Amino acid sequence: MLDVLVNKMQRKQFISWNEIYKQAQKVLERLNTKLNLRKRVENLQLAEKQIVLIARAIVEERKFLILDEPTAPLSQKETEELFRIVKDLAYNHNVGVIFISHRLPEVFNICESITVMKDGK
Repeated sequence: MLDVLVNKMQRKQFISWNEIYKQAQKVLERLNTKLNLRKRVENLQLAEKQIVLIARAIVEERKFLILDEPTAPLSQKETEELFRIVKDLAYNHNVGVIFISHRLPEVFNICESITVMKDGK
């Protein structure tokens, strides 16, 4: 969506920020979450940055997400919000999610099937 707006401009010398913000808002609404769209990513909290990455995957119409220890730096509330978003993507938007974690209660909470690996096996 957003990348299409920018990439299809060809030789135009302007960016329609209002249109970009409008499209970004639609993606965040799809995730049922709110972020300040005018805030620089470098000033976002870590949980907000993860939401931006997930939103980017949606915009790019990814079919799979690989989340490697996504909850390690998050609070309990942030973890619950991340799980809500991931479950919504999996169940309502047909996005496959690979969730990598050492925290077994989280794995049991979020995963439909589990594979245990040790030393790559």
